[in-house]
Amino acid sequence: MEDIEIFFDFLKRDFPEKLIYKEKFEIYYKKIIEENEKINLVSKKDKEFIARKHFLDSMLISNFIEENEITDIGSGAGFPGIIISILNPHKYVYAIERNLKKGIFLKEIKIILNLRNLEIIREDIMNMEEIKGDAFVSKGANYKRIIEILKRKNIKEKNFYAILPLKENIKNSYIIENPILKEKFRILKIKI
Repeated sequence: MEDIEIFFDFLKRDFPEKLIYKEKFEIYYKKIIEENEKINLVSKKDKEFIARKHFLDSMLISNFIEENEITDIGSGAGFPGIIISILNPHKYVYAIERNLKKGIFLKEIKIILNLRNLEIIREDIMNMEEIKGDAFVSKGANYKRIIEILKRKNIKEKNFYAILPLKENIKNSYIIENPILKEKFRILKIKI
């Protein structure tokens, strides 16, 4: 059974209300596979687990975020920003990505999926004068560096969420298990 099919079986069983986004997930998945050969959106070891790992982890962190304007810092292939945007059409997502090719990929996905609640910002957060959003999120980026940059940018009283490996032993984090892969990871939530 293919990665995306396993993901859809899981949704059908545990989150049937999310199946209304099935077509968007399929298109996004196929585009990642197609473009990964040129851009390296996901690592070789994760290539077989895009939906079961990255889609699902992004979906799980989405459940923690209460704020209505979310900024995904270091969006890369769009995890978790694109998934949050798909699952929460009533929320607005800013996806910040400094890499030109990945930024172009994200803009293509925004157009193809008609994500009106998503803005792609192709810039390094170090060079940004203003960083929009009521909350910040990151997956796979250096969370300590991001928090330090946000503090230097005088951002206060806003939540920062991160998807982290289990080996990171951090206060203010929740241990979550990916129910398909049975892998545990941490979701960090701290007030900046």
